[in-house]
Amino acid sequence: MSTRAAAVPTDLQHPGGRIALTAFVHGRRGDEFCLARESKLPPTTTPPPEGIAVMIEGDHTEQGIGPSAPRPHPQLRELDVLEGTWRIEGHDLDGSSPFTGMVTRRWLPGGHFLVQETRIDGDEHEGAEYIGYDHAQQMLRSMFFSHEGPGPFCSFALEYFWQIEGDDLTIWHGSKDSPARFRGTIDRNAGTIEGRWEWPGGGYQATATRLDAPVTAHGDDESPSRTESDPT
Repeated sequence: MSTRAAAVPTDLQHPGGRIALTAFVHGRRGDEFCLARESKLPPTTTPPPEGIAVMIEGDHTEQGIGPSAPRPHPQLRELDVLEGTWRIEGHDLDGSSPFTGMVTRRWLPGGHFLVQETRIDGDEHEGAEYIGYDHAQQMLRSMFFSHEGPGPFCSFALEYFWQIEGDDLTIWHGSKDSPARFRGTIDRNAGTIEGRWEWPGGGYQATATRLDAPVTAHGDDESPSRTESDPT
């Protein structure tokens, strides 16, 4: 399926089309992706070059052992409802250009990142999106990596911000409150997500239907248990 770039402003075009249920690129730089909010460096220490992450002493260390990985942030559990294999059906906002596809989301061991892979029928584009919790910005954030590279309008990867409030799912491209956003509703009993992507000059709507029950294995002993009859 080809991307109809003419209907989308130049700064929102994305050669990957709907591969990640996103069809736009934002010019936001990714240099600050792993920067700490406050470096808290000692007065005599020279600040690191811009773009270099700093491990803050005492944040995730044990004396005599060295740095240790933090536990998954509790807000990551909001993503559990998205886990599994889903069938996608949708079309442009005017009802034209129908499409179908498949999206699979799985937790990496450790439970820090939910990996999303999408295939649109008839589209050769491939990519993977890693969704996690950004401790500096205190919200869910993702990076989408396309087989075509970062594209002409970003320096590293496509960036998204996620919010789940009850059954309402919102995803912004580039920055929170961006005009390029997805708004959808999660039906946990029916196992569906219905919503639409909209951006200046275009958009499309889609329905995702779960094909299997999620099986979470993210290594967090405090995570809620689930059964085959409980889709969330």
